Amino acid sequence: MSHVLVGRLMVNLPDAPNRAKILKVILAKEELSPDVDFDAIASMTDGYSGSDLKVFIMLLIVESNET
Repeated sequence: MSHVLVGRLMVNLPDAPNRAKILKVILAKEELSPDVDFDAIASMTDGYSGSDLKVFIMLLIVESNET
């Protein structure tokens, strides 16, 4: 049996506290400096969706591994 989603499901972009939570989940398995300020990063990423945050973090990880 297959399911088809018809139409679009619109959701609001996450606010700063929820972006901080999303960032913590995305980075849960990474070794981070104890001074990483998730709230500061969340405030700098206004307008980012959860998937935007994931891409942003992945790009940062790739860039940091290249140096």
